[in-house]
Amino acid sequence: MTNSASRIAGLDGLRALSVLVVFAHHTGLTIVHGGFIGVDIFFVLSGFLITRLLSAEFQRSGRISLRIFYAKRSLRLYPALILLLLGVTIYWLLFKPRIHIEWEIFPALLYTMNWIRAFDIYDAPMTGHTWSLAIEEQFYIIWPLAILALFKVRSIKPAWIVLAGALGIMLWRSYLGQSGASSARIYTGLDTHSDGLLIGAFIALAPAGVVNAFTYMWKPAATYLITCAIYQPASNFASTPAGFAFTALSAGAIIAKISLDQDSTLVHVLSDRMLAWLGTISYGFYLWHYPVIYVLLYAGNESLGSFFGSFTYPRLVMFAACLLVSLLFTVASWKLVESPILKWGHARISQYLGKRTARSAAAPLSGSNQPVN
Repeated sequence: MTNSASRIAGLDGLRALSVLVVFAHHTGLTIVHGGFIGVDIFFVLSGFLITRLLSAEFQRSGRISLRIFYAKRSLRLYPALILLLLGVTIYWLLFKPRIHIEWEIFPALLYTMNWIRAFDIYDAPMTGHTWSLAIEEQFYIIWPLAILALFKVRSIKPAWIVLAGALGIMLWRSYLGQSGASSARIYTGLDTHSDGLLIGAFIALAPAGVVNAFTYMWKPAATYLITCAIYQPASNFASTPAGFAFTALSAGAIIAKISLDQDSTLVHVLSDRMLAWLGTISYGFYLWHYPVIYVLLYAGNESLGSFFGSFTYPRLVMFAACLLVSLLFTVASWKLVESPILKWGHARISQYLGKRTARSAAAPLSGSNQPVN
C-alpha cells in the first residue's frame, strides 16, 4: 500500500455516511436499528489514516516526532470537546436535569468514558457517546510507539504483526463473551473493541497485492453493512463479538477499494460535495448530536421536560429538528473554534519545524568552526 500522506477522495464521504447512520440510530425515529456500525467504520478509518500518516513520516525521515503527533491530535480533538463540555455544563446550570455533571464532564475530558461504561459506573446520557473517542485516544497514545517498534522488526512485515494483533483481540473478545462478561464490557473496552483500528492499520501497511484482494469484497461488504444498518436480525448479529469483526473487515474492504480505485463509481458517489463537507466536520457533529437528541427527545429537565414531550410530533419533524440543531452547533463549533485553532496550531507547528530544520542544517557549520588541536 502506498505510504503517501496525500488526501484520499471518498473517505470524507464515507465518514459522513457513518456519522449519519449513528445519528439516525440514536434518535430512535428511523429504521436504522444498527446504526452503531458507523462507530466501527470510524474505528477502521481512524486506524487506516493514522497509520498511513505515521508510516509516511517514518519512510520520509526515518523517525516519528511524538511531540508533533500528540500536539496535532490535541489541537484536533480538544477544542471541540471542551466547547461541548462547556455547553453541557451551561445546560446543567440552567435547567438542572437529572444527570451527575461530574460523571458527564471528567471521563469525557480525560478520555476514560469507555471504562466508565464498560464497568457500568455511569451511563452518561449527555456525553456517554465519547466512549468511542476514548478508545481512539487511548489507541493514539500507544500506536506511534508501537509503529516505531514494528518498523524495527526485520524478520516479518509489520502488516502481519498488526493482523495477528487484530485476530488476538477478536479471540480475547470471544473468550470474554463466553466467560460471561457484560455486553458493555465487551463493547466499550479498548482491549475488546480496538480490532477495527488494527484492521485499518493493516490496510495501511499491507502490500498492494493484499490490499487489492480486499477490494474484490467491497460489494458484499457494502451489502452486509447496509443490511446490518436497517434489518433488525442482521443488526442483532452486528452487535455480537463476531459481528464486530465482520463489520471491521467489511469496512476495511470498502476503504481498500476507495484507496486503490480513485476513479471508481464508489469514489465519485462518496465525493459528493455535501457528503465531503459533512465528513470534514463529522467530529463536531458526532460530539453534538448526542446531547442534542437527549435534550430535544428524551431527557429534558424537571421544569421543562424534553422539548418534544412524549413523541407527539410527527417523526419526520422531530428527526429534522435534531438534525438541524446538531448541524447548527457543529458549524458554529467548526467556524468559531475548531478551524481557527487548527490554523493557528498548524502555523506554530510549521514554525517549530522550520526552526528545527534550520538548527539541523546549521549544526555541521558550527562544528566546522571549532579549532582543530
